[in-house]
Amino acid sequence: MGYKAAELASEWCHANPGWQRICDIGNGAEHLYLQWEELSAKARREWGSDFDEHGAKEAWEEFGKKICKVHNGFIAEDGQFYTTNDFLGLSLNGMMVFKTDVAQTDEAEQYDAYTKGAKTNGSCN
Repeated sequence: MGYKAAELASEWCHANPGWQRICDIGNGAEHLYLQWEELSAKARREWGSDFDEHGAKEAWEEFGKKICKVHNGFIAEDGQFYTTNDFLGLSLNGMMVFKTDVAQTDEAEQYDAYTKGAKTNGSCN
């Protein structure tokens, strides 16, 4: 990641209250993503069909889709905000940013929608 993108992301977050750069979030951003304990009982059972309960959790943590519970994206070195899907196709450096001043979305509902094949981009947008 380039210094320019980090600086632009800092400026962008300053101009857009409630947003934080990933490097400014204490203890990382793991808590902003769906955790095993937050899965619906149905989703946990689906992972448990091939594994015991302990193995199901480990398998999900290794291979499962961890959906973000808040809006997020990237501030690229061109100073623009991009959703995760849009940013991945670009050849730009960027800094990830999260909307951290809002209530988190219903993560179990989002996970169930994802497992049913609903269109999600992993960024809760």
